[in-house]
Amino acid sequence: MNSNNFSFKYTFDDGERVVSTMEFDFSTYLRSLGFVYNNSYFRDVMYKTFTNSNRKINCDYSILLSNGEFLYIEIAGMISNDTNDWRTHNFQYKIHYDYQQKMLYKEKILIENNCNYLFLFSSEMKTGKYKEILDNKINEIICKTA
Repeated sequence: MNSNNFSFKYTFDDGERVVSTMEFDFSTYLRSLGFVYNNSYFRDVMYKTFTNSNRKINCDYSILLSNGEFLYIEIAGMISNDTNDWRTHNFQYKIHYDYQQKMLYKEKILIENNCNYLFLFSSEMKTGKYKEILDNKINEIICKTA
């Protein structure tokens, strides 16, 4: 892990707390799009509140879109996704393997519950590509219901 990404902590004036530079960048981008913390986007939402999961796990972001649908975002900061095989990659360290398994579980329950979701990976966050990915996903969901 890059300590610059994961030892970072910041609290916005409205009380939103981020614990990585990737979360800070993502929240800042959401705000630039006009989303408002605890109004049109929410942090650390428990999966049991919107899925059939009973495990104590949370989702990084829940975004309320203009059509009334939610988009659930996980920032998978420990997975680079450079090879796009994060689901089957054999990670060398147990901490990365455990993280992969947690993300696989989250993806499984998001699919089972027909949720709109995105996983954003560290490589996408570092290059800024996450902005295009997010914009495209939002447009896809809004156009689907229009």
